[in-house]
Amino acid sequence: MTTNSKWIGMLLLFQMTLSALGQNAEYCRYIQNPTRRNHCLAETTHQASHCDAIPEANEANYCRAEIARDLSQCEKITDPGRAHWCLAMMSSNASYCAGVTRPGMAAYCRAVLTHHPADCDGIAVAETANYCRAIASGSANYCGYLKDATDYYDCYAKQLNDSRYCWGDPIPDFRYYCLALLSPTPKAPK
Repeated sequence: MTTNSKWIGMLLLFQMTLSALGQNAEYCRYIQNPTRRNHCLAETTHQASHCDAIPEANEANYCRAEIARDLSQCEKITDPGRAHWCLAMMSSNASYCAGVTRPGMAAYCRAVLTHHPADCDGIAVAETANYCRAIASGSANYCGYLKDATDYYDCYAKQLNDSRYCWGDPIPDFRYYCLALLSPTPKAPK
């Protein structure tokens, strides 16, 4: 998968599983990329104000849409494919996936929203297809087929809801994003 596809995959999976996860915003502060760092802070604190610090307008609008579950923010995204991705993810409506223009990502979008891994079969890049199958199936069974270390550890961490796998990710920004969303929030001393 490309780095951008990994980022999209991480965002998607985190969106779908946030309610069940412990969140620890402290890990976000170690993320070097300002877009990822601020998106991470917005997700872990549930404060859309962090989205305002994202330098790229389309990503800032996506962040606001995600945090506020506000479809009107998706409509502000100028890239039509990204806008359709946003509309699909925020509304959980797979019909928007048809407008996703990145190769293979319309099938990825559909598969994840319908929980139908067979839709991933049309994705030409094997790594992306296997990651798609893992997310769409909700199972770690496909994680072992992933060759890229980031995909491999990210997949197991999320599918098993186990932050220990995050530590294996060789890319620090992805490792800390994973830890921020999967690590339990420290409890205040009694």
